[in-house]
Amino acid sequence: RRVHGGVSSFRIHNPIIMACKLLAQRRAFHLLAPRFIKVASNTFTSLCPQPNHVSKVTFRTYACTFSTSSKPGQQTGSSSPHAVLTQSQALDYATSLLKAYEENEGGMLEKFDRVRASARDPNLSIIDRWQMLLGIRLPMQLQAIPKYGFEPTQEGLNSFNAQLSKIASEDEGIRTAIEARWDLMFSRAFGLQVNSVQHEKVPKTVEGVRALIKEIAAAMLSDSFLNQVKLDIGSMSTTDTVERRKALLAILIPLHQSVLARHEIRGDEGWLLFQRAVTDKMYDPEIRDAAMQATIAVFKAAGL
Repeated sequence: RRVHGGVSSFRIHNPIIMACKLLAQRRAFHLLAPRFIKVASNTFTSLCPQPNHVSKVTFRTYACTFSTSSKPGQQTGSSSPHAVLTQSQALDYATSLLKAYEENEGGMLEKFDRVRASARDPNLSIIDRWQMLLGIRLPMQLQAIPKYGFEPTQEGLNSFNAQLSKIASEDEGIRTAIEARWDLMFSRAFGLQVNSVQHEKVPKTVEGVRALIKEIAAAMLSDSFLNQVKLDIGSMSTTDTVERRKALLAILIPLHQSVLARHEIRGDEGWLLFQRAVTDKMYDPEIRDAAMQATIAVFKAAGL
């Protein structure tokens, strides 16, 4: 497609990233990008309902490494690898995204409902359903962050999330909006009930979540588990990264569930409820660091 006399044709391997890279080279990026990204996001999302079509970016987002280093960035609306998120921008992002969810922008609620309906398919596991949720959530994030000066790439998203988490730790209004958005996603996509017996077992305080995350991280860092990862993932004949990461989740989530079961947090519902609890507390550096250290070690053992 010709853009201001530019490239006449191109292949879109990842519609969002390729579109943004192409447009970033054009002066008209700030005018054309929002609409182009929206089209690319719709294309991306249409690929995600079935687990075997989930983008590789989704897997990286599931366990992305947060980097807290940053330098003075560009003006809002530009796209810089060193952008800095301000408190007012963080609040705008949190409240705008919550409003988009509540007002069902792009049929978001129906997409969550389809994730919930997929629970009736005996061929789909909690891993598949979790991937489906990430496949819905990710395009909206990538579409939103260029407004605040961040590139709609994995690196841009990592930097944005790290800075948002730090700001949210000091701003109750931002935390409230983020928590409300997660509540909406989990209730629509998984039908989680905040008054269930399982919910009562899940820790609600930072100290409680921190202790449980550290226990899970210790299990992930154990020699026996890392050796299992090396053996199971290393012996796979496929070199496809998506398939290998899906196989990793297939042994990682049961490990999480085995630790949670010690605290009477059981099964898929218990795991999901704990994920929900963790999302509220990821601003805590001890929780974030423990999770990231363990995740990096496991992915390294898997050769990923």
